[in-house]
Amino acid sequence: MRVKKINSWELEQYMLSELPGERMKEIDIQLKEDPALREEIECLKNSNKEILEQYPPDSVVPQILDRLHLEKTRESYSRSPFVKRLLIAAPTFAVLVLVFLLLPVMKEIPGPGTQGTPTDGTRIKGEETIDMTKPNLIVYRQKNDQPELLKKGTTVKAGDLLQIGYVAGEQSHGVILSIDGNGVVTLHFPEGKTKSTALEKKKNVLLGNAYELDDAPAFERFFFITSQTEIDVESVLAQAKKLASHRDRARTGNIELQEPLKQTSFLISK
Repeated sequence: MRVKKINSWELEQYMLSELPGERMKEIDIQLKEDPALREEIECLKNSNKEILEQYPPDSVVPQILDRLHLEKTRESYSRSPFVKRLLIAAPTFAVLVLVFLLLPVMKEIPGPGTQGTPTDGTRIKGEETIDMTKPNLIVYRQKNDQPELLKKGTTVKAGDLLQIGYVAGEQSHGVILSIDGNGVVTLHFPEGKTKSTALEKKKNVLLGNAYELDDAPAFERFFFITSQTEIDVESVLAQAKKLASHRDRARTGNIELQEPLKQTSFLISK
């Protein structure tokens, strides 16, 4: 059997499970039989890790979003018109975004350990009003090639590209999820039910994910559940699904949570 050559781009897609099923299986087989190919995968992972450590997404993504053309993003990464998509879904894909989009902004990003605002005036209007002393959800929308800080109740539409961030305040752990008008509950942070819920105590921490809204009707409501101790994500999701099963309550009510869990929410309309 003739083995199809695997290039680096395919390996990146393989690591993200982005290849067609048959091609994924072919590479699975080759990996079992080819130590050199396994070593190449490890080298890619290590290279990606080094880049992300030097340019962490939560500090670089705002600069990228400021220059990213929304239509090009959709053309490059779209799979279906009304599917909620993870645009920066894993470290490998984040690296791909950085490689292709970072160069134009590198000169304007403060170096490690420095502070300041990019020289091209990319400070986002309204950010100075965010209360940094208590837990807060922050939602940006890409509009006219610029990031827009949304207010609660803002009207959005299917296809809008959102970036979610948070302020931890004095809380050390948190869970971020959303409920939409179809009653679907989506976990945004942590990345998995068994992952740590520890928060970063910075002024404004962006999640490593950008989302394109689907066509769920009426609203999308984000919840930020916080605590001073590790949170049982599975339990929080179970309670969120109970709330989501009642559309009117999901729009205005709270998730039933036990003390000492606290919650805040951010509603956007459709």
